[in-house]
Amino acid sequence: MHSNCVLGLTGGPLLALLCGCASIPEGRAAVDSLRVVGAHEVVQADIIDRIATEDSPKFLGLLRGVAYDYSIYDPAVLQRDLARVERYYRGRGFFEAHARVGRVHYVGSDHVRIEIVVDEGRPMLNRQVRVDGVDALPSAIASAARAAATAALPAKARFDEDAYAKARDTLARALTDRGYAYAKVTADARADLASNSVDYVLTVSPGIAAVFGPITIVGLDPDGAGPAPQEIEEAPLRRAIAIREGSPYSTAQIESATQALLDLEVFSAVHIVPGLGDPPTSVVPLVVQAEPTKLRAWRIGGGFEFDAIKTDVHGVLGWENHNLLGGLRDLSIDFKPGVVLYPMLLQANFCPKSDCESNFDNRGSWNRARRGLSSQSSTCIPCWSSRGRT
Repeated sequence: MHSNCVLGLTGGPLLALLCGCASIPEGRAAVDSLRVVGAHEVVQADIIDRIATEDSPKFLGLLRGVAYDYSIYDPAVLQRDLARVERYYRGRGFFEAHARVGRVHYVGSDHVRIEIVVDEGRPMLNRQVRVDGVDALPSAIASAARAAATAALPAKARFDEDAYAKARDTLARALTDRGYAYAKVTADARADLASNSVDYVLTVSPGIAAVFGPITIVGLDPDGAGPAPQEIEEAPLRRAIAIREGSPYSTAQIESATQALLDLEVFSAVHIVPGLGDPPTSVVPLVVQAEPTKLRAWRIGGGFEFDAIKTDVHGVLGWENHNLLGGLRDLSIDFKPGVVLYPMLLQANFCPKSDCESNFDNRGSWNRARRGLSSQSSTCIPCWSSRGRT
């Protein structure tokens, strides 16, 4: 085992840095660099992020083996990385991609540079999307479901397994936004290697149509059954939620209500949980789980600003109340004392001696920069002339 950490420093700093140097095991080699050759359709950095072999990190972008351990070259790990590269390519639509080790170049006896060569092949493209199970639904909802699936898997786009998985959620969301709270979606992809195309079948189980039931808000009492009073009233919260009991179930409305409650700035977290029962029921109650934050708070801080126009140093003192006189009325008071310094401007004007006094009276000023007052100075420099004698 040995260390390759060499620095041109002396004394204590050298000793401190040497103590942080990493060592390369005897008979092994550190990876100096790792490149992927042939990656044209896929970003090389995305490939490297998904494999175990990596180049040794550099301290401050300059020195390997200082503060960070070396990345040690392991042929068995590299072989498994080739399978990982091919798997990643298949997930991006390149079903026939192949990866191999192009070169392992030794730099000295204990450092290597590695190249992985990729043959991407032809990509698989989306061809047809079929949605089953929506024919019995109202025509507007069935059309929205088909449009959502087609938009998620556009024709002639390259196959992508993340987009494929997201298409199921997108289609289910198109139904849960329109009253079908129990909708489920399964998906099947069929690849045709001869034509390099992929066909999709998305099967929908819409379940029964549902409406919103009663809304229960929990978590408003600061200490449960303790003596502390509940300060936040439910009435303004229900107005912000804006979900009417008996209206069609909608995931979008639940998300909008959650954000509306957070926008009141009196909760640190809000979760609206629909009561989706088993067996399914046509009425879905909602439970609003709220975590109140402090309704009143002081703000103390400071800062400075420096640019070509001005320089200022200031403090910040503020107080806010998010439930002034009840009803979640919001009051915020801020006091920002500070000193604003404007840069001093020095101007030199050359003028005849006879005009010096009047110019100085008209333009001359000398105000030191303090307490937000501007500073400006205008100086008149007279021009002396000599006349010849006869």
